[in-house]
Amino acid sequence: MQALLPARGWARFVTRVRFAFSHPRFPIVAAAVAVALSIPVLWSGLFTDDYHHRAAILGMPTGGYLLRGDIAHLYSFADGNREHTMALGEAGDAPWWGDPAARVSFFRPLSALSQRVDYWLWPDRPGLMHAQSLAWLFAAVVAAGALYRRLFGAVAAAGVAVLLFAFDDAHATPAAWLAQRNTLLAVFFGVLALVAHHRLRGEGWRPGLVAAPGLFAVALLSGESGITALAYLIAYAVFLDAHSLKSRGASLLPYVGVVALWRLATQAAGYGAANVGYYIDPGAEPLRFLAALAFRLPILFLGLFSPINSNLALLGPPGTAAVLFGLGLGAMALVVGVLWPLLRRDTLARFFTLGMFLSFVPSCAAYPGNRMLMWSGLGAMGLVARFLVAFLARDGVRLPLSRGYRLVGGSLAVGLTAVHLVVAPIQRVRSAVGDPAVSAQLYIRPLKNPALARESLVVVNGPLVFFASHLRVMQAAEGRPIPAHLRILAPSFAAVELDRPGERVLVVRPSGGYLAQPLDLLYRSLE
Repeated sequence: MQALLPARGWARFVTRVRFAFSHPRFPIVAAAVAVALSIPVLWSGLFTDDYHHRAAILGMPTGGYLLRGDIAHLYSFADGNREHTMALGEAGDAPWWGDPAARVSFFRPLSALSQRVDYWLWPDRPGLMHAQSLAWLFAAVVAAGALYRRLFGAVAAAGVAVLLFAFDDAHATPAAWLAQRNTLLAVFFGVLALVAHHRLRGEGWRPGLVAAPGLFAVALLSGESGITALAYLIAYAVFLDAHSLKSRGASLLPYVGVVALWRLATQAAGYGAANVGYYIDPGAEPLRFLAALAFRLPILFLGLFSPINSNLALLGPPGTAAVLFGLGLGAMALVVGVLWPLLRRDTLARFFTLGMFLSFVPSCAAYPGNRMLMWSGLGAMGLVARFLVAFLARDGVRLPLSRGYRLVGGSLAVGLTAVHLVVAPIQRVRSAVGDPAVSAQLYIRPLKNPALARESLVVVNGPLVFFASHLRVMQAAEGRPIPAHLRILAPSFAAVELDRPGERVLVVRPSGGYLAQPLDLLYRSLE
C-alpha cells in the first residue's frame, strides 16, 4: 500500500490510523463491530441447555428434568443424589448408563437472574433474549478497551488490542448461546475489577479498596469463570505493581478471601462437578485436574493462536484431541520462541503472557472448546498487539532488528494478523449464522405424533446423548407431544450393532464403544 501513496501521503495515512486507534472512543467502535459480527444470533433461537432453562423458568411440565427455575438452581443439572439421577434416566433426560452419583451443578445467580428477566419481559421472543446477550458482549469489549488504555496508555497499541479482542471468534458461543451468557457477565465484571485494581495500585484511587474486590465477587456470582480475573491480578502483582513485594502480596489477600468464601459456600450448598469426565473440580480432584491441565492447555492455546477451532476436540472422531494436543505444543513453542525477545525486554508483554497462561488453568476444568477462551483472549490480544505494533514500528528497544529475526518475526506477524483480523471475524459470522447440516446430524427432528404422549420413544443411535436428551424439552417448547419415556440406547457417530438373544434381553454394541465422545463424559467418568 505504501507503494501506491507518495511518502507524504503515506505518513498522513499512518498518522490518521494511529489517531483513530488511540482515540478514547475507539473501544466503543470495536464493541459495535463485535456486536455486528454476531447480529445473526438474533434469529438463531434456542440451543441445547436453553430449552431446559425455558422449561424450568416457565414451569413447563416436561415430566422428567429436575432443573428449578429459581436463580440459585437454574444451572444445577444433576445434584449427585442417586434417586434424582435415576429419575432423570427413567424419564430420558440422562442416559441409562450414566453414573447415578454424577453431579453437574453451578452457582450462577446473576446470570440466572438475567435469564429470568428475559422470560419475564419477552418469554416468546428469543431474538430479544439474544439482544440482551449482545448488550453484555458490547459492555465486555468496552471494559476490555478501558483496561487496555489504562495499561498501554493513549497509544495505537491499545486500539489494536481491543480490536483484536472484538474480532476474537472465542466470543461466538457466549454471544449465541443464552446458557453461556454467564461468561459475558463474568468477563465484564471481572475486567472492571482489574481496572479498579490498577487504579488503586497504580494511581492511588482509594475507592478501589472496596470496588475491586466487590466487582470480583460480582464476577464470581455471574459464573465460576469469574475466578479467572485472579489470574490477571496475580500477573499484575508480579510484573506491573511498583510497590514492595510484601505490599504486592497483601494486595491479593482480599481476592483470595472472596474466593475462599465463595468456595466454602458453594461446596457447602452442594455445587460443583463430580463423577463425570467432562468437568473436573480442581479442589476435589487435584491430581486428576493436573493431568487434564497438561493435556487440555495446549489444545486451548491452539484454538487461541490458530484458525483451528479447539471445538474439534469435542466433535471430531476419536483421536482428534491427541492430534490437536501435538499441534498445540508446536504452536506454543513457535509463538513463545519468536516472542521471547519481547518477553525479555517488555514488562507489559510479560504481564499479558502470564495472565493468559494462568487464565487457561480454570478453563481446563472443562473439556477444551473455543467457548472457554474469552478470558485467555484478553491477555493474548494484548500480547499480540504489543508484538505487532513493536514489529511494524521497528522498535529496537523491544525487538531485535537483525535480518534473521525480521524474517521469522515477520512470518509470525503475518500469520497472527491473518488469524485474528481475517479468519476470526469470518468464523464469528459463520458461527452466528450456524450450520443447518451440522444441526440436522446432531439433533432429532421434532416429532408430531400425538400418540407419543402415551408411548416410550427409543433412540437406537443418537450421535450424542447430550443432544438426544434435549428432545423432551424441545418438544415442549414447540408445543409438540412429549414422549412418556425416552430411551437412548447407544451414543455413537459410528454404526451400532443390535442383538436380541432373548425376549427381555437387548445387546447393544457401538462400534466406537461407549464414552467415545468427550460430550458423553457429561454423564460419567472414565476413572
